[in-house]
Amino acid sequence: MHSFISLFILLLSIVPCAWAQTSISLSPTESFLKGAPGSSVSQEFVVINDGAAPYRLNCFFEDVWFDGEKTISGDLGTLKEGQAGYQAQCSPNSVLVPPKYVQKIKVVGLIPKDQTGERFTRFYAQMLPPEELRSTGGNAPKAMIGYSSKIGALLSFTAEGTQKISSEVIGVKIEPTKKYQVLRFQIHNTGNVHVTGSGTLVITDANGQMYEKADVKLPFLYPGQTKSISVNLMDPLKTGKYTALLSVSGSPNEPVFVKEFPIDYKSGK
Repeated sequence: MHSFISLFILLLSIVPCAWAQTSISLSPTESFLKGAPGSSVSQEFVVINDGAAPYRLNCFFEDVWFDGEKTISGDLGTLKEGQAGYQAQCSPNSVLVPPKYVQKIKVVGLIPKDQTGERFTRFYAQMLPPEELRSTGGNAPKAMIGYSSKIGALLSFTAEGTQKISSEVIGVKIEPTKKYQVLRFQIHNTGNVHVTGSGTLVITDANGQMYEKADVKLPFLYPGQTKSISVNLMDPLKTGKYTALLSVSGSPNEPVFVKEFPIDYKSGK
């Protein structure tokens, strides 16, 4: 028994010399590119081999879409409309990445002349076992890599000048709790580009006086997607009709988002 334990400990001490864990990181994790219809756009990604062993880096694209409030992805061709995977290519497509090395990958995408709005894809950097290791020593580290090891980034292409920003608010209701009231509603993105961001919700009464002001986070909404939003109201609403104004700050990647909707509240309902 003692000999078996000693042999096991010896094997543990030898394995790390022959095998090394791998780890990669990818930046950026999302990129929203804009260009005129018929033009090409590009994004440079950085993949870092954080591990102690080399691996072969492969890149590819997948369709990405939403199912309810969730984002999912699948093989190219799963969806036929609104997908940009076939519009993009990466260079280099396959390369051996040494340990502790920074590898740059350039993704180039074509925006078709007939495209309107925004199309999406998911870009993946995938680790694969190296085809060959250039080493004179027999003890060179080998990578312990699963064929499914990959890291992805959301990538979109927008045809500049064709954007349509519109939405509707549905399911507005006030739910009382022990501490405060909760305003719940859903936003349906009826435009052809995504919307997201942080902003402010202001509620005014029938006389136009501000009744409540709260910070709001607008979740990422694909075109056609609907998501729920909840806002805690510090000052309880009384029975009456109110107006809510939701304004979300814009950025270089997202448009300014403003939406007004009514709140009809009856105490006890």
